[in-house]
Amino acid sequence: MQKKYLRLLKKQFASKQAIYTELINLEAILNLPKPTEHYLSDLHGEFGAFNHILNNCSGVIKDKIDLYFPEIPLARRQDLATLIYYPAAKLDTMDLSDEDYFDILTTLIVFVKNVSSKYTRSKVKKALPNEYAYIIDELLHMVEDEDNNQKKYHLEILNTIIKYQNADQFIIAICDLIKVLAVDKIHILGDIFDRGRQPHRIVDALIDYHKVDIQWGNHDVLWMGAKMGNEACILNVVRNCLRYGNLDILERVYGIPLRDLENYAYSLNYQDTTEGMIVIVNKMVIKAEAQLILKHPEYSNEQRHLGYKMKCYEEKIKPEYQDLKVAYDKKELVILENLKEAFLDSKELKRHVDFLFEVGSMYKIANNNLLIHGCIPTNEDGSFAYFEANGKKYSGKALLDYFEEMARSGYYQNDAAGIDMMWYLWCGYYSPLYGRHNKLFERICLDDEQSHIEKRNHYYDFIENEDYLRMVFDQFGLSDDFPHIINGHTPVLVKKGEQPIKANGKVIIIDGGLSQAYQKATGIAGYTLIYTSHMMKIKSHSPFLGIEDAIENNGDITSQTDFTLSRPSRIFISGTDDGLAIKEKIADLQLLLHYYHLL
Repeated sequence: MQKKYLRLLKKQFASKQAIYTELINLEAILNLPKPTEHYLSDLHGEFGAFNHILNNCSGVIKDKIDLYFPEIPLARRQDLATLIYYPAAKLDTMDLSDEDYFDILTTLIVFVKNVSSKYTRSKVKKALPNEYAYIIDELLHMVEDEDNNQKKYHLEILNTIIKYQNADQFIIAICDLIKVLAVDKIHILGDIFDRGRQPHRIVDALIDYHKVDIQWGNHDVLWMGAKMGNEACILNVVRNCLRYGNLDILERVYGIPLRDLENYAYSLNYQDTTEGMIVIVNKMVIKAEAQLILKHPEYSNEQRHLGYKMKCYEEKIKPEYQDLKVAYDKKELVILENLKEAFLDSKELKRHVDFLFEVGSMYKIANNNLLIHGCIPTNEDGSFAYFEANGKKYSGKALLDYFEEMARSGYYQNDAAGIDMMWYLWCGYYSPLYGRHNKLFERICLDDEQSHIEKRNHYYDFIENEDYLRMVFDQFGLSDDFPHIINGHTPVLVKKGEQPIKANGKVIIIDGGLSQAYQKATGIAGYTLIYTSHMMKIKSHSPFLGIEDAIENNGDITSQTDFTLSRPSRIFISGTDDGLAIKEKIADLQLLLHYYHLL
């Protein structure tokens, strides 16, 4: 097998010199600094704010403009920042002379030279826009000579671009390149969907982004489960869209009509048809979840039977929900069947869910960090909780792997148990994406707000405990070299004095309330965790006032560094996940070199 592999490798490297050249290149790459990574979570459909954070690279672009060009007046630096964020739109508002174009182009070239310094020339060339790749590569690599020949050549390139009125397109290409080079990769720690109005545009932006991974959130698996045909997931999706006024996402974006539901509410003489639709869907959600609990006893360890709850609360239940039964009525069945068919047939939702499965996972180990949306299910004594299924008990890493395997078998193999599991991942106590005692029945059926409180999994009681964290790190294979758990899911209530950094920096919660629904509670408008070769820093963001304000007034999301975690020493590519892959390739090439004459 080894010789067969080496023969295949030899076809790629047809001579010993080709191997030497590649080894020299790879060894050199290992000594470059680790590129910058950004971590965000709980986007909840807030496309405007998220897109601006993508464009301003969480404030990094502005910071670099101030660093590279301190001599430029503040107003011009603000114009330059907005130009990089939204080049096409900003150019439309600017009346530029040839001299202005020349100044902008030369400034942007200097910016690209600086921001590309930690990459190999080969990697930068791969990032160049095809239509301008040769020109930009030439401009980035001017070499001074005694007669200034190259300088004259480069000046002529810029003047020719302006002369032939191609400067706008060239500026747009350069600005897009800057944003690609400023952030090498982003990690999204879940909850793209629900609450905000444009989760679909966030997914589209991520599909187009150069390097991204996603750790699923409970709101994501809800939509993923709905696409699989899970009835409880479908009804919860519809319920959320009704509650947050997001029906346009269902009907216009994903082609899922609600006419049957609307007609049923109208026939019941509700004065407010939307309110009637919510009541109908609430009843159907409770029934769908009750049926799943009956079907899966392993789910019921924290979900009481519907009959028990009806008897337990009795007269406390709101009048409109006092007749709840497990079975659907005939009109509800028609509504559900049509909804299910529409979700299964939605091509746009399939495209988005395909992407979530392609780049997403239950958790990820990235450069010695454990990325997970919610929690590691934990018992009261600090041991890992287990979930029992098919006569087996799963806990810790094995439990998360099991849940991911079930989700994938549901989607790719249409496995019924996997499809059912998507609902549990949405709202189960031992779901690493939820981790609370779900109180949907109480929130729907009771006015008593005390009954709505959802007790959190004991994971959250132990994340300041060093012994517990060591157990987690060992379970997931994290070393002692700057390890962290990075979570979303739980908003950090900054207004109440909460902090995102816990356990002396070993646990970082990055849900700062990018969703407008949470900003009154958090007091900020989201966090970005930035990991450079030197440090981790957490930036908090101010609310986004809209793209019009950004274009017309250079309005920006103000970002400030709240916390910094410095590394013991600078990390180079040799110490990263990418470095490990490069070292494996080096070992393969060295082996090929050793056996080259025998193959």
